[in-house]
Amino acid sequence: MSRILQRDIYRLDDPGLPTDQVTPPDPDPLAAARYSCIHWVDHLAKSKPDEQPQYEDLRDGGIIDRFLRQHYLHWLEALSILGGVSEGILVMSKLNGLFQPAVEHNWSACLSTLEGHGDSIRSVAFSPDRSRLASGSNDRTVKVWDAATGACLSTLKGHGSDVWAVAFSPDGSRLVSGSTDGTVKVWDAAPAACLSTLKGHGNQVNSVAFSPDGSRLASGSRDGTVKVWDAAAAAYLSTLEGHGDSVRSVAFSPDGSRLASGSHDDTIKVWDAATGACLSTLEGHGSDVWAVAFSPDGSRLASGSRDSAVKVWDAATGACLSTLEGHRSDVWSVAFSPDGSRLASGSGDGTVKVWDAVVAACLSMLECHGDSVTWVGFSPDGSRLASGSGDGTVKVWDATTGACLSTLKGHRYHVWAVAFSPDGSRLASGCWDGTVKVWDAAAGAYLLTLEAHVSSVRVEQMHLQTLKLREAVLGREHPDTLTSIDNLAETLRNQGKYEKAEQMHRQALELSEAVLGREHPSTLTSMSNLARVLDSQGKYDEAEQMHRQVLKLKEVVLGGEHPDTLDSLNKLALVLGSQGKYEKAEGMHRQTLELREAILGKEHSDTLESMDNLADVLDSQGKYEEAEQMHRQILELKEAVLGGEHPDILDSLNNLALALGNQGKYEEAEQMHRQKLQLSEAVLGKEHPDTFTSMNNLASLLCDQGKSEEAEQVFR
Repeated sequence: MSRILQRDIYRLDDPGLPTDQVTPPDPDPLAAARYSCIHWVDHLAKSKPDEQPQYEDLRDGGIIDRFLRQHYLHWLEALSILGGVSEGILVMSKLNGLFQPAVEHNWSACLSTLEGHGDSIRSVAFSPDRSRLASGSNDRTVKVWDAATGACLSTLKGHGSDVWAVAFSPDGSRLVSGSTDGTVKVWDAAPAACLSTLKGHGNQVNSVAFSPDGSRLASGSRDGTVKVWDAAAAAYLSTLEGHGDSVRSVAFSPDGSRLASGSHDDTIKVWDAATGACLSTLEGHGSDVWAVAFSPDGSRLASGSRDSAVKVWDAATGACLSTLEGHRSDVWSVAFSPDGSRLASGSGDGTVKVWDAVVAACLSMLECHGDSVTWVGFSPDGSRLASGSGDGTVKVWDATTGACLSTLKGHRYHVWAVAFSPDGSRLASGCWDGTVKVWDAAAGAYLLTLEAHVSSVRVEQMHLQTLKLREAVLGREHPDTLTSIDNLAETLRNQGKYEKAEQMHRQALELSEAVLGREHPSTLTSMSNLARVLDSQGKYDEAEQMHRQVLKLKEVVLGGEHPDTLDSLNKLALVLGSQGKYEKAEGMHRQTLELREAILGKEHSDTLESMDNLADVLDSQGKYEEAEQMHRQILELKEAVLGGEHPDILDSLNNLALALGNQGKYEEAEQMHRQKLQLSEAVLGKEHPDTFTSMNNLASLLCDQGKSEEAEQVFR
């Protein structure tokens, strides 16, 4: 562009001539620079290395500095002629974002680690004045923290089971929590006293939300209902019934007049928050709806689903305005920017996508996480975007350019919840390891660590205690009691106590069938849990029968093409393979793969899983050539979808190497094993157990070829 752009490039000699009256000369000097004029900053942003806090070309005296000093006005003139002034404004905003420093290169951004919970943290929320932070945990407590010092101000006890949701009232005086014990509690946030316990749900509470004026409270439950409460009087106002399965997410409209709920029945419902009347049912998703969010003006509603799609709806009419496709796995979180112009979505495919919420175009895809993105949210001013992930990190992005500003490391496990402070200066994250961390993306100073953890034996004791209490208070046939039986059984299974776990799952299934019916989702879950523990004990015949029952029921209740039905078909195929019934297993895996490709797409994580499973059963039958071709397809798709350095690539490289070795293609197999080892060392580190496995596999192959000296070199 520097060689082409100049003053009055079309020799018009009339600076006030309207652009629609401009006739390009022949040849057109802008013909070769048309694309560059509009998109040069996009290419610069994507080529900026994340590891360099100071990009050479952006420094004073660099090529960008020289271009802008010499040709800035010439460039604007060219944009005007090309009709691209609006794009030029956006481009300058993106360019400005590239000058922002990357925090993690200069300091740790962690302000404090708040470790006082005894189990996983499911939800976090700042108070409106950002002075306090609340966290809800599976240890059955809510903790309130001083957001500046990290000191625990109070521990709110009273729930009988996991706390899945917390929220402050708009004035910050009250705090609400929702639990798997089926209750909602309202607390005085300052003296730390329980003001009221709202009972009425028949199962766990998944989501809670205050109305914008703080007068009402909504709760969504696994019992399939939404309840609305008077937050001050602690009085029950209404039950919103109509969903056919668990309600996962609830949200008030900005004016408080409407309430939206997303459910595992694949629908979103919009309710009149005053009367409880269902205004509209939004149908179109092909699976569970995980998240709902209103636009700031309340005119639109966004939803994220297990079907990998994001949908934007007209909140008044219920019409689907657009379907945003591109994710390859569940969409766990959606959020509008403060001005409503953009929409962010976080997915199980490890990416964050930023969309133009008006024209339904993908503006950017943010790819850096190594696991599911469980939460996304804009800063209050809309300039930044934060994402929390199953890879244990929180990332802060420039919401305009898509540049990663900082990666906040310190959590050891999945990050389940993230929240910006009202002024956007701090960020809180809650993790599976029971910790809350507070971050400052600008200054970054580590303050304190408070330790407390619970062993698996203690978790078992807690589940047992909860079960006894629920049996005594609620009765053995109450849905909450059934949940406790299943929870205890799963804890036993995780500890390898399979016989006890089997007994508990059989009890839960028997009671669930009697109380809820054979086709109820909770009953199907109990059947699946029992089948899984039978698998773990090698009782494959009985497990197969149980999986067949679940599959048959899901085909009747959900339909043969529902993702949950396909999941059961996949599990049945796996247990057939475990019994050596390879031909039947192969047929089922092919059926699952064909349906997942048609419904979810070839690049969806479930489809890739089916390809892996089919390749494995082909290996088991000695069909090595076909297995090799399948492994190559999987590797090619994963490299395209996840990138060449994603940890999942390691498994695919290993599987392909083994398939080649099984056919005696030792040279190519050796090349694959070396590639996997090199990648494992770079991605996971030389001391990671998977790296040692890669070394062993390579050494074993070398020994098979009689290259014992080279095999020894692998471990040196």
